Amino acid sequence: MKNYLFFLAVALCCAMSMVFTGCKRDNSEKIMKELLVGKWTVTYVEEGYDQTIMGSEWWYEADGSFTNVQEDGSMTGTYKWKGNELIMTINDIPWSAIVKEITSTGMRWSGPKTEKEIRLERL
Repeated sequence: MKNYLFFLAVALCCAMSMVFTGCKRDNSEKIMKELLVGKWTVTYVEEGYDQTIMGSEWWYEADGSFTNVQEDGSMTGTYKWKGNELIMTINDIPWSAIVKEITSTGMRWSGPKTEKEIRLERL
């Protein structure tokens, strides 16, 4: 009987930890999305990455859509969060950025493959 009760207690603890972890992740993604919504401009691009994006603008909407405005035109797409990864899709082609920091005034991200840092400021 003691083993059975111990097993139930362990199972309950594991289940509760999974519930709270899921809530924390959902809440964190919600906060990140709220911080993301708005207009941003690229202010820094680490050497070795495409410098033509310097000064480009990223306009994120609350409905999960975004527009990227560059000198040669603009593109629209959708975005979603997966942990600290911001996944943006344009013409069914996904691109992602690892968001290292996001505040109400600034954001730092890097590409998952290049690991080159890009900084944005809110307009």
